[in-house]
Amino acid sequence: NLVAQEDKQAAEEIQKQFDATRSQVGELVTSAEKHNQHFDQLIAAGNAQGNALVNDTIMALVAQTGAIERAAGIVGIDSLSPDTADHEF
Repeated sequence: NLVAQEDKQAAEEIQKQFDATRSQVGELVTSAEKHNQHFDQLIAAGNAQGNALVNDTIMALVAQTGAIERAAGIVGIDSLSPDTADHEF
């Protein structure tokens, strides 16, 4: 692991972020496969719990993007141009 070679603590923190994102995305999968609540139902107006699940997943992905950018910086990659799709997070 290139990041761990440079900064073991950062590598562990970044891995924890990846694990958290994987777990959060897993909740979307569980919603569809075990509770028959699919993405279109989760984002429906009036489905506050579903909306929160999707929003939490989006925020986990945003945090993961930050972790990827951090990892890139640690290994000397400084020419990233992340696409925010014109959103502010």
